[in-house]
Amino acid sequence: MLGVVPIRRKTPGTVLGWTGWNLLLLTPFVIAYWVLTEKNHGSNRNCYGIPWDVANFARWAFLGFAIYQLVSIPLNIMAIKRNRKLGRESRFTHWMQMFDTLHWLANWALFFHLVTGLANRPQCHDHEMKSLLWATVIISAAFALVGLVIFLVSLFKFISRLLKEIKEEAKLRTGASGTATGGAVEVVDVRKSNAVASERVVDKGAAGVISNTGVPTGKYKEEKRDEVINIREDARHEVRGDVRNEGRDVRSGRRQIQDIENVENNESTNVNANNVRSHDVRAGHKY
Repeated sequence: MLGVVPIRRKTPGTVLGWTGWNLLLLTPFVIAYWVLTEKNHGSNRNCYGIPWDVANFARWAFLGFAIYQLVSIPLNIMAIKRNRKLGRESRFTHWMQMFDTLHWLANWALFFHLVTGLANRPQCHDHEMKSLLWATVIISAAFALVGLVIFLVSLFKFISRLLKEIKEEAKLRTGASGTATGGAVEVVDVRKSNAVASERVVDKGAAGVISNTGVPTGKYKEEKRDEVINIREDARHEVRGDVRNEGRDVRSGRRQIQDIENVENNESTNVNANNVRSHDVRAGHKY
């Protein structure tokens, strides 16, 4: 019977409630098939062929389903106790879930078997038996339809919730990317300002050294080279850190590093120009 539902093993009360529903659904069909098949035995038999075989099989199948529901009551309660003791689903619960799946598949197999018997109903001249086959198939199909509607509604809600979460995550990523880009641009601006200031310091220092001594000293060169190296390393570490923590935008980070390297190249060019100018001044003094 397709209206039979799997047992929810949360509390003993839920086990008894769902088992009671299944037995309430199965018991009338057990009685009906048993009575009608006994009635058609012997000289009073009016049903033959496939419908008779299907009805005779169905009475035993429904009886087996009812017995399974009764036997599973203490087993399900035992599974609940083991789950509470372990704090998780036990292996015994997994075995019971497997039996529930087999029971569900057996109900579907019986449904299609009943449809086959109903399709060959001209072989059966017992109107009560044919009416019982009709009732079983129609009720089972109605339960299947209700289950399908519930499944589709649940699927629609799940997809809607998933799309909503995806949109919210996209908004968060967009906001984080904008924040990271703004922060990176600010860092680049600060580095450019520092670079311009350092150029001025280099120019003033070079002029001072040349005016005092006429020749740039080696200590001055080492200090300027170390300053350029420190600026380069600080800029790279700072930009890379901003890109890792906030950026999430690889292209923006690469553009920032490229701009900083261009600034550094300009610094190196200015230092080299100062060195050349110092060399020219020294050569003029020599001659």
